[in-house]
Amino acid sequence: MSTASLPFGAILAGGRSVRYGSPKALATVAGESILDRVRRALLRVTPDLILIANEPSLFAGSGLPTRPDARPGLGALGGIHAALLWAREAGRPGILAVACDMPFLDPALLVRILERAAAGDVDVVAPESGGRRGVEPLCAYYGTGCIPAIEAAFDRGDRHVIGFFDDVRVRSVPLDEVRAFGDPERLFMNVNTPEERELAERLAGHPVVDSRRLRPDWLGIREALDRILAAVAPLPSERVPILEAAGRVLAESVVSPIDQPPWDNSAMDGFAVRSADVRGASRESPARLRVVDEIPAGAFPRRPLGPGEAARIMTGAPIPEGADSVIRLEHTDAWTGSREERGRGSPGETVEVFDDSDVDRNVRRRGEDLRRGETVLEPGRVLRPGEIGLLATVGRAEVAVHRRPRVAILANGDELVDLDRFDEVRAGRRIVNSNSYGLAAAVRAAGAEPLLLGIAADDAASLRAHLERAREADLLITTAGASVGDHDLVKEVLESLGFALDFWRVRMRPGSPFSFGRLGDLPVFGLAGNPVSALVTFEVLVRPAIRKMLGRREIHAPTVRAVAAERIPGAGRLTHFPRARLEPDGRGGWLARLTGPQGSGILTSVAAADALLVVPEGIAAIEPGEPVVALPLPPPDPAAVDFGVFPESL
Repeated sequence: MSTASLPFGAILAGGRSVRYGSPKALATVAGESILDRVRRALLRVTPDLILIANEPSLFAGSGLPTRPDARPGLGALGGIHAALLWAREAGRPGILAVACDMPFLDPALLVRILERAAAGDVDVVAPESGGRRGVEPLCAYYGTGCIPAIEAAFDRGDRHVIGFFDDVRVRSVPLDEVRAFGDPERLFMNVNTPEERELAERLAGHPVVDSRRLRPDWLGIREALDRILAAVAPLPSERVPILEAAGRVLAESVVSPIDQPPWDNSAMDGFAVRSADVRGASRESPARLRVVDEIPAGAFPRRPLGPGEAARIMTGAPIPEGADSVIRLEHTDAWTGSREERGRGSPGETVEVFDDSDVDRNVRRRGEDLRRGETVLEPGRVLRPGEIGLLATVGRAEVAVHRRPRVAILANGDELVDLDRFDEVRAGRRIVNSNSYGLAAAVRAAGAEPLLLGIAADDAASLRAHLERAREADLLITTAGASVGDHDLVKEVLESLGFALDFWRVRMRPGSPFSFGRLGDLPVFGLAGNPVSALVTFEVLVRPAIRKMLGRREIHAPTVRAVAAERIPGAGRLTHFPRARLEPDGRGGWLARLTGPQGSGILTSVAAADALLVVPEGIAAIEPGEPVVALPLPPPDPAAVDFGVFPESL
């Protein structure tokens, strides 16, 4: 059977998943994203899949061709309509439409639906569900003949998914047949909230794991990063004025509507001429031309140039027809030695050219900077002053950028106090909460927005109350609760709220007691409480996740090659990240020198550093004069140019 005779498999991903808080299709059930589970079921039935999503950038990594609704704001029916228009455009008979959040679809049921559609004389085939609508319209076949009826429903203000069924030919799969493939409640289950995802995990026989019973994973840096980055996605876009877009990440392609420059124009003050008239000119044998026009900036030529003619022209003014060169004033007898004093060369006069070095020069051609229809900026670009100027050049007053992640930061420990209780620190009774402030600065420098949750005491009720505020966030960082000690209750409370641990412990120093998991669809990073460990693990493992959520093309931190100025110790089977300063070596390279004692509680070692060095696991030390990889600590400006080379891996 030709694929052209098969319907598209259409996955309806809708909008921003408001009830779930993030793209629910990317949530996992039994270790696999719901989107991948839906895709796997559809590929058993039809080879060509399409995705309808009003935030296409969220699914850029899915590999599926994606379009938004043709008429936004019309819910699931808008998605069905967009998919049918796509199918009609591609010459397909229709679509097999399924919701993106159905983790338990049975391919055999999808086959039965298409068998009913292939029987002919039908526009819609929907399975009976036993629910309030009688049928399940988000797991159904729709022929392209439904398009007029759907558009008529839109026109009368009806956006109910089955609101147009009375106007088309509908056939059902009887409930008894549906039950042969499983319980309809499970088959057609939608995951709209974190609580429903937990239920789906239980239905899949994949319960939440109690981290206290786990042995450490001890992942390598590369594997830990891969698992973290697979769990996060670029955030939705928002439109902002271009003056507010500096440092943000572009979320759309920008196409120039104009040629720039819009016409051939002069690159300097002088005379527009025909090269044939001045080639070979010298002081001994000047070329004499009659000045027939004067073209200031902002004006246009009054006439073309003929043989033996010139036009006085200012920088930026359009080149007259017939001219192909601009001779600078200094190469003519109109030059007085001062640009403020006007010499010869007014219309009606003659001008002598005594140097032909400007032949075929000093003309800026139309479109040499931008061409109409050319894509001038691609998504994922960080917008710096040059990009902002380019946006203004192509007439963009506003631009779509990825929303900044809101990063919640929770400190935990009875020993901690905030700055307003520093007297207790001075008295030696408490420790100041420096981690929250250092991490908040790191979050802001990465381009995200910190949300400080404060200090939770070492009791479940306090932790739960503080974690409630994290529901406003896109990412959660906890500190001092990563070591799974007797008084580190963060994971226990998180698990009571539905937290699913992905891994615990990474082969790095400092910061090995690091954990990562998800609370619903909220990524949760557990950092050690030592201030150096917290900041180092942020740079190595958290910042790349933020860069991906920002939509940046370059996710991994850049590195530079340096030479060790002293012995750099390793950490046995752990990758070591000592703090260092980079100094010019006088030959265009860099020398790396440690900032002093390297203990995980010595915060001054970070404050004095401008880079982390990378000593791979298994290396006893990097000796003086040997090469070393350095991870520059970025400046506190998300629009700053990255310093270094983006690596394949650490």
